[in-house]
Amino acid sequence: FPCGQVLGTPIRLHVFLPLAAILATLSTVAAGHPWQSVLLAVLVAGPLLLITVLVHELGHVIAAKRCGCTADHILLWPLGGLAFIGGAVKPKEQILISGSGPATHLPMLGLWAGLLALLHGSVTLSTHGLWID
Repeated sequence: FPCGQVLGTPIRLHVFLPLAAILATLSTVAAGHPWQSVLLAVLVAGPLLLITVLVHELGHVIAAKRCGCTADHILLWPLGGLAFIGGAVKPKEQILISGSGPATHLPMLGLWAGLLALLHGSVTLSTHGLWID
């Protein structure tokens, strides 16, 4: 489904992406988890996943445009995203384009760590104490 444009690049949403978010939510409800867990499933499988994948793909698109390529569209689907990019590039430019998507996760890591520190008081890689009973 077409769902708009970002930076002049059309964004398409595969029908299975919202379906995957619905299934994640329903499985949390069916397992009898508390409402906080259901809310977390809705947020993580829905808008947070969508935004994270979109920003990742936009990293590829921005780098490709800087290298003189064109971006036909971005497809968001349950297993991630696909940036459909056209144009011939040199190997170094291909490495830049390929690495620009994953590089977008570094600022997001800072954002999530800052939010966790704000809400929880500290940041740790431990899962101890993070479970909702």
